[in-house]
Amino acid sequence: TPQTAPRQLPIGVAPRRQMLVQARELLGFLLGEGVQKSAVIPREVDPRWVFPFTVLSGTLETDLLDYLLETPELSKSYEWWSSLRHPDARQNGFEQHGPSVELIQHCRSQEFAGSPCRGLSLFGSDASQPAPPRLMAFRHALVRVNATRLRRLQEAMQESLRRECTDRERNHFGLAGGDALVLGRAAFSFVTFQLRWGSYEELSMDRHVDGGPSLLHLSLGLVGRRRFRAEAVGGRGGVGERRAVRVHDFELGPGSVYITSPACFYHSVHYEPQQQDAPPTAGGASGRAGTMVLHLRSNILRLRSNPSTFKASNRMLAEVLAPLVARSLAEDPLVLPTLADVRAAEGELRGAVADSGVAPRAAPL
Repeated sequence: TPQTAPRQLPIGVAPRRQMLVQARELLGFLLGEGVQKSAVIPREVDPRWVFPFTVLSGTLETDLLDYLLETPELSKSYEWWSSLRHPDARQNGFEQHGPSVELIQHCRSQEFAGSPCRGLSLFGSDASQPAPPRLMAFRHALVRVNATRLRRLQEAMQESLRRECTDRERNHFGLAGGDALVLGRAAFSFVTFQLRWGSYEELSMDRHVDGGPSLLHLSLGLVGRRRFRAEAVGGRGGVGERRAVRVHDFELGPGSVYITSPACFYHSVHYEPQQQDAPPTAGGASGRAGTMVLHLRSNILRLRSNPSTFKASNRMLAEVLAPLVARSLAEDPLVLPTLADVRAAEGELRGAVADSGVAPRAAPL
């Protein structure tokens, strides 16, 4: 039997990294129509709604991780990052533990790569300012290398929205009821920075369920270690039947990536102790945060963040959208870009900004 010759790659081009299906089509749950706040994970539940979800995991190539860590803005201090917060921004749970910042910016690389997107918000927080160019390029490369996969998912979502959802549900989805959805533009188009400086003990964030834009969600750890805990129910019992809650833990370090749907399940995050000698107000490279995590969410289901819309969109999410996304991720996993992909995207976006005559926003020093 003739042997197949190994695939040859051009010099300097690494193969794209396939993500692994870490957990396939698990079942998240809600006990009622909304999210119930409780620090205790129940042993058994009688769910009102169940939402399928899949978890993909992967690791950035070392050269790409190093390249992203060299993003100039990521070397800045706590004071510098704090100055970027909107004057009316509310403090969230992550920011209540030591000198830390949680900040949302946009990654709409095809439309506003170097400029603000006026009036844009996510979960009631300002998201109008563009992400740093290097991180914008990472997102651009990500959707480019997954263009065919995202297109297939987009077409399946649009068809199901038209066929299986009411006009009211489609209005809650947004984007003209899905007709205006271009997933290559909507996917991963918001980035939330979670940055923490100084030394602190271990930290556990309370269990919660995300809003609609986390139906398609990527999380990337740059610095620090954490454990992501997802809750799912077993079996396929009917209404009124109690089902055991199973916990799935995922250990994450620098370069770890997961893609999943935290809009579909209770989850919590545990951060390991952090020791950092540099004072939190130091400038320059010494001011770099000791924990750096990026969350990329999508411009879909943005209205599923207030109680009334949350309740009205449960059936659409449980029976239409969540099964589509879970199946797509399981059967057609996304791939991670390489350093070459990101550098190419960075050059493309730099040229687009130059051609438009709009200079990238200069953040305050």
